[in-house]
Amino acid sequence: MLPLRLPKLRAAGLSGMVNGSMRLSSRCQARIRPTQSLCTSFLQEKLLEYELSIQDRHRCEKPKVPEPKYSLSFYSAEEVKEMADLQRQLLEENSRAVFEITANDVISAPHQTVDGAWRSVRHVDLRIRDDQQQLVSDQASNIGVYVPNDLPVVGRMLAHLHVVDPEVVFTAEPLPAAVPVDDDDQKSSPQYQGFPNRPFSHVGTVRDALTWTFDLISTPRSSFLRSLAAYATDDEDIAALTAPGAAEALRSER
Repeated sequence: MLPLRLPKLRAAGLSGMVNGSMRLSSRCQARIRPTQSLCTSFLQEKLLEYELSIQDRHRCEKPKVPEPKYSLSFYSAEEVKEMADLQRQLLEENSRAVFEITANDVISAPHQTVDGAWRSVRHVDLRIRDDQQQLVSDQASNIGVYVPNDLPVVGRMLAHLHVVDPEVVFTAEPLPAAVPVDDDDQKSSPQYQGFPNRPFSHVGTVRDALTWTFDLISTPRSSFLRSLAAYATDDEDIAALTAPGAAEALRSER
């Protein structure tokens, strides 16, 4: 009888054969539990999508239209003078708070750091007009950087929404029921003072709002699609917007 030759074991973690059985080496390590820092907004969104998919597995009903949070008013160029003094002041402050960028140089291209995040470094020079001197300080100033949507994208959205005059000025006044109740300490805190988080979110032209306030490039989240389904009238549109994985399906088509 010819001897049977077994090939050498090359797989990592296998150290040999003992009485015909494989013996594992001690290099096998236990799994490391993820830290709390890994629970990012992306994971939270995935958990929300999973919860919504469980809820919608046995039902596909139309979401309810949410209660309005703002009272919208629109003013033409001739009617701007009729706006309240506070609204007109906010409009002027929003326009004055936009700084012109004169230089935008890349110091460090987007790169992945040790903690897995993506970062980049830029050198940005701003042109400060005379009427903007009050907004900056000699020591230090906090300036928010917002990337506007491309003008062709804004133009397509204006056409899609059938906006006749994109230079119409709007005002969004929070309704009393939608105003959060803050104590005096929070109202006096520096983080609650200054301009809104995004320019032209409460007053400005329709073109300004679509340019600066809304993200027209990224794929909408599932929560936004469900809110949009509340205003849909076609059953197929409602089913598509509320279906599990609707955001992923939309992202794959782009």
